[in-house]
Amino acid sequence: MKALLSTYLLLALLSPVTPLKCRTCFGCEEKCQDEDVRIEECEYDQDACLTITTDYSLMDLPLRFTYKGCAKYNECYKGYYSLTSANTKSFQAKIECCHTDECNAQDLHLPDHNSQPLNGVQCPVCFAEDADYCDSQGKTIQCRGIENECVDYTLDFSPLGLHPITFTAKGCASSDVCSFPTGNTTVANGLVKLMIYQLQCQGVKESSKHPKDEI
Repeated sequence: MKALLSTYLLLALLSPVTPLKCRTCFGCEEKCQDEDVRIEECEYDQDACLTITTDYSLMDLPLRFTYKGCAKYNECYKGYYSLTSANTKSFQAKIECCHTDECNAQDLHLPDHNSQPLNGVQCPVCFAEDADYCDSQGKTIQCRGIENECVDYTLDFSPLGLHPITFTAKGCASSDVCSFPTGNTTVANGLVKLMIYQLQCQGVKESSKHPKDEI
């Protein structure tokens, strides 16, 4: 009996692991076109199906895209990232990961940033390209939606293989932004590359609004 159990255990250990299967696509809106969606067999070290939808105006050309595919779960960075700075510079991204075949079928929706309600938080605000410092000069911004922390950050940002831009900014951020790791990070299998030099957040209490200071 022990020999039989040992044999079954050995066969189980030696049996090939079936790789995960995920939906994969790229689209320039909040969802991929149905004809662009494929089912992909993941690499053996990819244990998650990823969906990322992002909308940003940090560069001169605003860009929105959705990507689905295979990923390593510890590199998914699951969350809802939202930040706003001066001169209508904003960024939103939702990232979801799951572990079963074709579990990333659902599309992710990003709300219109400017339609989000003011939340009573007020932060220093500035934005500077090709610089490692910016001065708010006393200017502030009224935060919206889930952006309930004040942020100060410097990073290199390279989406979709474009030449990286370096900028420093202050403004409003969601808690997921504030928990993002500093250093080099690659998201969505290389579609987005970040080098975050510094990222500092400060949770603030609701403050009285000062419309004349709003950016």
